[in-house]
Amino acid sequence: MSVFLNYSFLPDAVFVNSNDNLKFVVQNPTSGKPIPFKSGRGGDTITVAFPFGDNQSDLVTNLNFGVGEVTSPFTVTKIGDNFVVTATESTTLDPGETIEITFNDVPINNSTGTAYVTINEFIGVNSGKT
Repeated sequence: MSVFLNYSFLPDAVFVNSNDNLKFVVQNPTSGKPIPFKSGRGGDTITVAFPFGDNQSDLVTNLNFGVGEVTSPFTVTKIGDNFVVTATESTTLDPGETIEITFNDVPINNSTGTAYVTINEFIGVNSGKT
């Protein structure tokens, strides 16, 4: 199923064998509809899975890095191998609005290649993956 939101990382390219801060930007397209986010148990989520290891398809060496700034009223919790974005209170993401999350001191592996971060959104009764 397709996703409601647009996703990007800044910077969109990193140096191998480095530690970088990565800004994850989630945007409701300007042509989109308002998207309600339900908070609490059974609330809406966006999960982010960084591929980890030492292969060319991996981005990070491990998942031992933290989260810095997060757009209010959202929060990020690490659950297993995923970073899970939830709302701390029910809210609406209007067209053009963004959620910005900074992942701090991300350990980029030492293999040159292209890595794909997996993002799953579970919003309302819909879900999507990119």
